[in-house]
Amino acid sequence: MHQPHPLKTFIIYASADRDLREELEDHLIPLVDAELLHLWSDKQILPGEEWNKAIETQLAAAELFVMLVSSSFFKSEYIRHTEFKQAIDKMQTGNAIVLPVIVKPCAWEHHPIIRKLQVLPHGGLPIVDTEHWNTRDKGWKKVLDGIATRIEHFWEEKKKAAEAEARRLAAEKEAADLAARRARDPFFEDMVLVEGGPFQMGSNKYDDEKPIHTVTVPNFYIGKYPVTQGQWQAVMGSNPSHFNNCGDDCPV
Repeated sequence: MHQPHPLKTFIIYASADRDLREELEDHLIPLVDAELLHLWSDKQILPGEEWNKAIETQLAAAELFVMLVSSSFFKSEYIRHTEFKQAIDKMQTGNAIVLPVIVKPCAWEHHPIIRKLQVLPHGGLPIVDTEHWNTRDKGWKKVLDGIATRIEHFWEEKKKAAEAEARRLAAEKEAADLAARRARDPFFEDMVLVEGGPFQMGSNKYDDEKPIHTVTVPNFYIGKYPVTQGQWQAVMGSNPSHFNNCGDDCPV
């Protein structure tokens, strides 16, 4: 599906894993070019700019958090108490994606939050595990595939949520309209809704019925029962019935 906008992406990493972050940024370029994500790096902090303030601004704006998980990641108090905490808070409110990427062997399976998340690469095989990957590029390729898939699911979830909210608002409006009509129409309880829709009107047989064309009938209400003579008299001021001596409850 069409992506509404590139997701603002923040990479959480320990300084000891800077080389791995740089590798990941290189591999993310196709997703940037495809406008799936917009990548921000702390390398963009300008000379003289307040570091903490710049980080806080980007954390607040981020919609996708990619975490490079290693023992150094867990060792950093700033990561655990600031970056990681804010990422999880935004994820829990549905405002961000959090994707842990296992870059080095560590005890991530025992972390109370990360162990509950879908980690990348699949199975949590560390990027630096050259016995398995042969080359890091293979591991990063799996990570990129996982990120692209998760972004697609993110927008699908957003679309479904928007559609559900639209249905809820429509139902509320319909209920309000129904209540208003009941209040002003004493006969409304005796009515049923007939849902409208399109149909093909006309015929090719007779000139005055050409051309066949689509006509859409709106929703309308119709009485459950035949109109009574009393109802007709109340609205029209007359009673055209041939049998008009059987009482107001007889059909007109």
